[in-house]
This record gives sequence, structure tokens and C-alpha cells, in this order.
Amino acid sequence: QLTVTATPLENYQLSSLTLNGEAFTSVDTYEVEGPVTIQAVFTYVAPKYVVTITQPSNGEIVVRRKVVTSTTEAYVKVLSGSEITEGTTLYVDVNPAENYIVNSLKVNGSKVADLTSLPYSFVISSQTMIQAELEIAQQKIIFADVQNGSFIVKSGTKFLNSGDLVNRGTVLTLQAIPSKEYKFKQWWDGDINAEREIVVSKVDITVSAEFALIT
Repeated sequence: QLTVTATPLENYQLSSLTLNGEAFTSVDTYEVEGPVTIQAVFTYVAPKYVVTITQPSNGEIVVRRKVVTSTTEAYVKVLSGSEITEGTTLYVDVNPAENYIVNSLKVNGSKVADLTSLPYSFVISSQTMIQAELEIAQQKIIFADVQNGSFIVKSGTKFLNSGDLVNRGTVLTLQAIPSKEYKFKQWWDGDINAEREIVVSKVDITVSAEFALIT
């Protein structure tokens, strides 16, 4: 009797096993009655790797993989803990919360150099960890030169100076102070309230005030 066992190497699987041209099952026995020809065919099976996504505060990492069929092409979201086949291209994007920007994006500890061209793509070849750090964005507050008066800008109780960086979403208090014999006319944006509040948005702010002679 002959016992035939076909054992694939790592990342391979047994596709077919024949004995004298007939299909045969591994580990079965065969009564030898003459010459025997045994053929085994093994095929490569790409390994799968776990993708771990560490979500940051104030935003979300979104990972997708491309799926193509005969009629459609789509990018399917990959969840943390998913097993992805070796050789698959993953696309990583980061969606910051309002007033936040991406400070860093790391894949397996290596920083992505260019954060201006997200999504970042790479081919998976091992267990993968994806991380991102977000930070609140800041805008510059610039004071224009004004005539016949002055103004002050405060963030809470702190007085600001021209060129200061202020977090987006911060409420600033503005106060216009006319010189003697002058009155406040308007701010740079047309607002006519000498004391007012503004919210720092996504652009730098140049603060200016206009004063008029009292007649």
C-alpha cells in the first residue's frame, strides 16, 4: 500500500492531486500494482494582513480600497481590523473637524511627506497601522495703519498685537477709539458698531478702522 500526502508550503494551497492521471485525495492509500505516476499542483495564495486604524480626536481617517467588476468601479471603505490581501492598494484620507487641520499622517510609523495631495496611496505588504494627528488651525491677525484714531483687539482678556496667530473659532472683541474732534465711522468690512465681536474663520484678518471729522 502507498499513502500519498500532499503538503503545501506557507501561502500555497493544493489545487489538484492525481495518481496515474486519476484524481486522488491527499492522505488516501493506494494499492500498488505497477508503475505509479503522482502529480501535485500547488497555487499561490496571497496572505492577508490586518489593517489597524487609530482614529484621532477632532477628525476621521478614511481608508478605501478599489473594487473593479466588469461593469463598475468603486472605492470601498476599509474598517479598522479588516484583513486585506497582500498587494492591495489602499487610499488614505483624513477629514478634520471644523477649524482643525492635519498635522501628521503615519503609516507603520513613517510620516507621509506631502499632506497637500491626500488621499495617500500605498500597497499593503504587512500588518499595517495608520495614525493621524490633527491640530487646531490658526490665522494671523494684522493691524492696518489708521488715521485720526486707534483700535484695540482682545481675545478674552488678552490684548492682541499685529501679527499674532489666533485659533480658528476664537471670538475677538474689537473697540475703536477716535482721536479728539473725530468720530468712528466704520470698520474695514462696513460694520458701524464701534465695539463689536468677530469670529476667526479660515482666512487671515486685517483689522482697519475709519474715522471722520466731527462737523
